[in-house]
Amino acid sequence: CVYSTGTNCTAAENLRVAGELDGPDDVIYQTYGPEMVDTTEHRLLSLSVAEQAMTLLKNDGSLLPLKKTAKVAFIGPQANFTQEMLSNYEGQNLLVNNHSTIMAAKRQGISFTYSPGHSSDVSSTDKSMIPAAVATARAADVAVVMVGLCADHCAGNGRTENEGNDRGPGGSGWHTLGLPGAQEALLEAVFAANPRTVLVMINGLSSESVC
Repeated sequence: CVYSTGTNCTAAENLRVAGELDGPDDVIYQTYGPEMVDTTEHRLLSLSVAEQAMTLLKNDGSLLPLKKTAKVAFIGPQANFTQEMLSNYEGQNLLVNNHSTIMAAKRQGISFTYSPGHSSDVSSTDKSMIPAAVATARAADVAVVMVGLCADHCAGNGRTENEGNDRGPGGSGWHTLGLPGAQEALLEAVFAANPRTVLVMINGLSSESVC
């Protein structure tokens, strides 16, 4: 807000104007517990939103959908991310701890191998894990590479983009719009080893890749 004098309000005044200092008698949402917001209906709604938010950019050679009999190599730290998949306004969410990509694949009986190929710190430039990922990808029918950004609950310096950490020159997040750390090198190496590669980008805002 802005005072009548034209100066900006203090942080406390902004909270007051927004009703954040009002009690539960005035702000009914303060009385809502997990039993009201974490219902089956709400989970299904969240799932529907997530499914509709996914975007297929291209599908060269009709590689997708994958055959159920395909031997899949999951590559990339994001394939086993849980808390890291959340935003930085999620409250407390323990459900995701049992729902990484490879956990879901195991429950569905998919034949797969996994090699992270990269530190869980997505900003790390260490390339020492790439050779093992390349070998894993080469031995599979299809490689699914999951790379991208991290907003919160990130390992090391992996908090590459969120509110207050903008990407790009001058920002306090990752310094380019490309993939942080050694993820681009991982992607290029895996694609060279197995052209039947599916790239899954985990990012809230635009990100570029040379592949």
